[in-house]
Amino acid sequence: MKLRHVTSCGLVCAVLALVGCDQGRQAPLKVVVRVANVAPGFAELGFRREQTEPSGMSFKSAQEFSWDADTYDFYIDERSLTGAAARTWTVARQLQTDRNYTFVLTEVGGEVVPVVLEHGAAPAADTQILAQHAGGGLPAMDLYLERPGVGIAGATPRGSLAAQGQLAARTLPSGDYELWLTAAGNPATVLFASNTIALAAGTTTTFIVTPEGEVKGSMIKGPVAREAAERWARIAATATTIL
Repeated sequence: MKLRHVTSCGLVCAVLALVGCDQGRQAPLKVVVRVANVAPGFAELGFRREQTEPSGMSFKSAQEFSWDADTYDFYIDERSLTGAAARTWTVARQLQTDRNYTFVLTEVGGEVVPVVLEHGAAPAADTQILAQHAGGGLPAMDLYLERPGVGIAGATPRGSLAAQGQLAARTLPSGDYELWLTAAGNPATVLFASNTIALAAGTTTTFIVTPEGEVKGSMIKGPVAREAAERWARIAATATTIL
């Protein structure tokens, strides 16, 4: 299990990919729980299940746990520069043996808001994706995953993401893809375009959209909608064509 940046160009948001293998990882009656800290206002958070010691999690880091199936209280602690805990947030969740769970620690209005994504194991021969919009201040988005070089002209989005919204699990053939995020309902307004991403068979990848990131590269290939260039100066500076 790892949390990594999705390499991109022309981005006004960043995308993190939390990847886990769902095959052969679970001990009998154990449940896999993955946790990611994507709350930009919290450089360090403590995460723990009741009756366990907290695990420190820096911003944009992730950890994986394996626990017995049961209903638990989970605690997220704010960490000060001295390491002492300040505010605490709590979420209760029942863990079931035939499910996997991803706790995405987002931020809204200066408070940590834990979002829990639940899914079954990915098919052995295919790959599975989920997504979470954790980008405060960013618009609703359509998410595309297409084979490299195909582009999104005429393509149908895999789903839409409102702020703090989720994309439920989708099964795809394994292989290489490119990830695109556009303004919802307007594929001409490209907010994010990735390089090639390998989605392996038997894995589940959770794409987490955050508001952070800078334009990488000196040129955006293809036209950019004028409304996007007017709203985000970083795109205008690197676009070759504005419609």
